[in-house]
Amino acid sequence: MKLLNTKLLWAITLFVLISALPAVRADWEPANGHKMHFPQLPDPTGYDVSWQSLWSLGDDWQCSGTGPVKDIHFWVSFESGMGTPDNILNFNVEIWSNNPGDMEMPWSHPGQMLWMYPHPTFTWRYVDTDWQGWFDPVYYNWLNNNHIGCYQINIENIPDPFIQDEGEIYWLVINDVVTTSGVHVGWKESNDHFMDDAVWWNGFYPPWWNELHDPETPESMDLAFVITGSGQGPIEPKPLIEHSKWSQPPIEIDPTSTIPEYCGWDEISFREWVEPMWYGCWDCRTQCYGDADCDGDVDPADMIIFMQAFNGEQLTPKYFVRQFVK
Repeated sequence: MKLLNTKLLWAITLFVLISALPAVRADWEPANGHKMHFPQLPDPTGYDVSWQSLWSLGDDWQCSGTGPVKDIHFWVSFESGMGTPDNILNFNVEIWSNNPGDMEMPWSHPGQMLWMYPHPTFTWRYVDTDWQGWFDPVYYNWLNNNHIGCYQINIENIPDPFIQDEGEIYWLVINDVVTTSGVHVGWKESNDHFMDDAVWWNGFYPPWWNELHDPETPESMDLAFVITGSGQGPIEPKPLIEHSKWSQPPIEIDPTSTIPEYCGWDEISFREWVEPMWYGCWDCRTQCYGDADCDGDVDPADMIIFMQAFNGEQLTPKYFVRQFVK
């Protein structure tokens, strides 16, 4: 009963301490991993592509590990630095299949919508940058040195996540972006280029996905985002190494004892250790090196078994079990 009360007291104490901690913001860091070809990080001096005059912006990724898309992170900025993510009233997140190109649009672009998460909840954090540009691809207007800083948007623990397949190409599409009056938000450019250009669509039907290019050069533009999920890609197997292996089921030395005492590979044999006077165990602090043949006695037959298990090597025990001292 005393042990139970002690455990209960510790559990209550731990609960109180955890409850007193501030909420942890689930920001993404490169060490957190990803489930895509590689993270497309924001260009600290690049453009932000405005949602003001269009409906959708999208960019593609290749899945690096089958499983749910649990989290989506992307970066945004605000024209002239006027606004924060608190000014974002609505947006939708969609995942589309990949169309590698057709007669009408020979460049790769979103094919069919596979999944949608309307009006997601999100957290955000500010990221310091150098001066950045602002780009409206519909009217082809751009401003250099328009604002400083950007924001990481974190959509965490998606309740009904999309299940992606390793090796497949998908498109992340963000649309129906609504902000408070006078505030304009844009998706941050990335220098981490993958496959074809990012695309935009002005909302007219049928969809016509336009390629994104740098307004001052013909260079391709990509957008800053990262896809994460449970288990960040396949786990690499450990290399096999040559080693000795021996196992023995635990046996109880004295079945009548009120405190069980075992001798076995996965059990601590006894509670008290002294310097070796005979042969007994190798590092008895963790594993038994005593009754190898499980006959209830520690004798020379046990040492023979251990020497055979370790390729005939003569072992020097570090500790010895007090109960076996004669």
